[in-house]
Amino acid sequence: MTIKKKIFFLILKATLILNLYFLYALIIILYSKKIHGSKNNKKKILVFRKSGGIHDIKASINTGLIKKNVYEINRDIIKFTYRFYIDDLDGEQFEKLDETYSKKSVGYYIFLKNSFSYLNKFWHLDTIIGFNIFFRPEFEVQRVSRDLRIKYICCHKEGISSLNYLKVLFKLYKRMNISFYGEKILFYNDTIKSFIQKLNLIDSKKLITIGCSRADKQFRFYNKRKINKDIKKIIYFIMPKYSILPSSKKNYLKNKNITHENKMLINWDNYNLKTTKLLIKAAEEYGNKIEIIFKDKIGSGNKKIQKIINKKNLNNIKYINFGNSDYLIQKVDIAISSYSTTTFESIASGAKVIENKIGLNKLSKLNKYIIDYNNQLIKINNYRDLKKCINQSFKDKKIKQNYNLQLKKLLIKYIGNDDGKSSIRLAKEIR
Repeated sequence: MTIKKKIFFLILKATLILNLYFLYALIIILYSKKIHGSKNNKKKILVFRKSGGIHDIKASINTGLIKKNVYEINRDIIKFTYRFYIDDLDGEQFEKLDETYSKKSVGYYIFLKNSFSYLNKFWHLDTIIGFNIFFRPEFEVQRVSRDLRIKYICCHKEGISSLNYLKVLFKLYKRMNISFYGEKILFYNDTIKSFIQKLNLIDSKKLITIGCSRADKQFRFYNKRKINKDIKKIIYFIMPKYSILPSSKKNYLKNKNITHENKMLINWDNYNLKTTKLLIKAAEEYGNKIEIIFKDKIGSGNKKIQKIINKKNLNNIKYINFGNSDYLIQKVDIAISSYSTTTFESIASGAKVIENKIGLNKLSKLNKYIIDYNNQLIKINNYRDLKKCINQSFKDKKIKQNYNLQLKKLLIKYIGNDDGKSSIRLAKEIR
């Protein structure tokens, strides 16, 4: 943590200790960043920033339909406030809202209400946007918003999961026993919408499927895509260690039947490592005929893979764990996909998308939680398969003109549309 950041949190802590509501409101204003302005409207939308989600919001801004001023703010301010009043965890846990939470949340609610009342009255705060219904630090933000007549909208960005993982989540979410106090919840797809509907958190009329807005630019790019003739560019999307696996949930860590394999929590480490080694082998064999980008999730740091790539010191491989994937997807010929939204963004862009099965043997417990692509993607299981795909890409002369019917169904199932109009639907819901 930088010295500047430490000073910031010291000031924030003093603000909380002394109940300085106006100062807290002022900190939020100064700490937030304006990403869209409107000269004819004083009303403001405050977005609690989350990677991926903020790109959805920016995509909706680009439609020109939003007539309010939009500000983004790092979620660390609300996380810090939550920890001060409730507990020292990160807010991502799924424990039940028990008596202890109920007692501690009173002070948290009062502080937020008094502070946000200033934002409402003097800063014209009209709407708050979050990205996860189950993010604990925002539970009281929802209640405060309701009581101050500020709209709270959740653009629930958790949309890509296997049915087996959703079953695990349902048990966790059900036992939390929460309610949703916001105005509406927006979803990427109908599968997650139906899943949340079963929890009875809110009137079903307030559950709306809009699709994945940030994918829209890939749909628009499809007809502009050109094949790189002399050099083939490849991107591999590294899977975060416990992503879409039950071992990512602390409640399940002791259940060895579900989360353990060879005395280790099931994770994507071996999958990522084996894939990385074969891609480096390809980089060495093909030389300057190919370029490979290893894209890690923003803020993630797969140090082992990063170290291997840096040690090789090859000019045609690169590790990145920052920035949006949009422009990278548009530059590559081949997207070696794992199990995330980037797979469907790549499909929408017209890239040749490969389902990576390297490191997944038939007995692996990971197979229970992978996404079913309905056999619509070419699969690679070993180095021979990888070479075959690369060699074929050199023979490709043109981009397919349209998505086939099965690919369209796949896009609708996971990112909610195949028409590239999600950002318009999102803009209409938040404007």
